[in-house]
Amino acid sequence: MRITIVNQFYKPDLSPTAQLAAALAEDRALRGDEVTVITSRGGYVESAMLADSTNGNPRVDRLWTPRLGKNNLIRRCIDYAVFYGLAAWRMMRIPKQDVVISLTTPPFIAGAALLHKLLHRETKLVLWNMDCYPEQMERLGLFREKSLVSRAMRWLNRRIFGAIDHLICLDKAMADLLLSQYQPNKRTIPTSIIPNFEKADFFRRDVRYPDWDGVQQLGIGGKFRIVYLGNAGPGHEF
Repeated sequence: MRITIVNQFYKPDLSPTAQLAAALAEDRALRGDEVTVITSRGGYVESAMLADSTNGNPRVDRLWTPRLGKNNLIRRCIDYAVFYGLAAWRMMRIPKQDVVISLTTPPFIAGAALLHKLLHRETKLVLWNMDCYPEQMERLGLFREKSLVSRAMRWLNRRIFGAIDHLICLDKAMADLLLSQYQPNKRTIPTSIIPNFEKADFFRRDVRYPDWDGVQQLGIGGKFRIVYLGNAGPGHEF
């Protein structure tokens, strides 16, 4: 089976979606599928090392982006726009795929995958949803619910959801939110709940890992500790 995965970031980048996309791509390749990854040469942070395309399985097709970073919305949007355009062009030119799986970095990149489906009607389109736009921005107070930007984003979502063959969400609340607004009238979108994951071999029971040096520096040796590894942004409360 021919499978293409579309996401702006891919390992060795440190972003969670990069790692998740790689885990899926490598697993499907091991199962005998012919896997292509459409991603960018940039990383989640400006200092990320550029990587080259690879021709193995998975085949990683890294598209050029200006790598302007995330310091402000304009720079981020320029990076997004370049990746949108190049990914759309690439998806229209690759041979017919059996399945195209789109993540949501950047938002609405599934539109590039949709172009491939328009050219090859038998291709199945899977949306692996990580973020909900415009709902996320509205709840942060960045957009009003009926603003022009919100209405445009909802219009895009309706076009994408009208074409996808399967929806993957992180939890039932996300699925309920999306389907309550974008479920097509004439059919039901099959939906799966797959929480984010790590590779099991990262946490081997037979390996004793050394303590972090900072444990003694912070005076927390021998104490129960919970570590948060992830984003700390406007949508997070601590």
